[in-house]
Amino acid sequence: NAVYSYMAVAALYDHDYAGAVAAYDNIDELEKDMVGNYMKANYLRAEQLIANGSWRNAAANLKAAAYYSDKTSFFNQLSRYWLAESYYRNDQYQQARSLFTELYNAAALDGQTEGGLIPYDLAYCYFKEGNYEQAARWFNQYLQGRNLTRKYDALLRVADCSFARKDYVAAAKAYETAAAADAKLEDIYPYYQAGLAYGLHVSGSRHLFPLPPLPGLRAAALYGAAAAGGRKPVVRELLFAAPVPCPGSEAAGAEAKTPQ
Repeated sequence: NAVYSYMAVAALYDHDYAGAVAAYDNIDELEKDMVGNYMKANYLRAEQLIANGSWRNAAANLKAAAYYSDKTSFFNQLSRYWLAESYYRNDQYQQARSLFTELYNAAALDGQTEGGLIPYDLAYCYFKEGNYEQAARWFNQYLQGRNLTRKYDALLRVADCSFARKDYVAAAKAYETAAAADAKLEDIYPYYQAGLAYGLHVSGSRHLFPLPPLPGLRAAALYGAAAAGGRKPVVRELLFAAPVPCPGSEAAGAEAKTPQ
């Protein structure tokens, strides 16, 4: 165990988080001073995998990162948040929704960027599952928050939910609201959808919604916002305490370095 512990700490200092996790996994029972390093190694390895688009592989590391920590701790909640996101990215919408709901009910990550995005994440889970009523509810819940980095996308999805439910009048109005929030006026999608919604609402007096004469509108952007989905950035950087050196090692008496 001592040999693997030395190997793991050395790997952490070298930013070889996969090597650190592998070394710790060879230890039958982690000692108390190893657990913190093991959690950090798994989280930081998940960051690397996510940065490379390997969401499926990152899930195992995020589970391990959260396993040993208190559910009320920031580290645990952040690990579970990105675990839920990994489920979403792997089309496991039910698992993602369950975990996002758990975090929302616990008021997890309050005041953090990720915490503010939980209603938005829940909305997308319902949206992908085809439950447009619940999706609209959660997108609107997100829109009542602060620091709305996904406001435009959420407004579009609210309109899409009405459109999918064939409530074309509500959809057209919601697309107009979204279009008004597009400060750059570069996305033709809400104008196109509003016109389509009005056209489908054959019982009303207004059937066409003309596009405004805006030279900045790009036809290529028609489905750009919808396809991108406005999903959030990858993983916010965290600063961790330095790994605990093994007793008797040279690093034990030296100034610790923080893994990046």
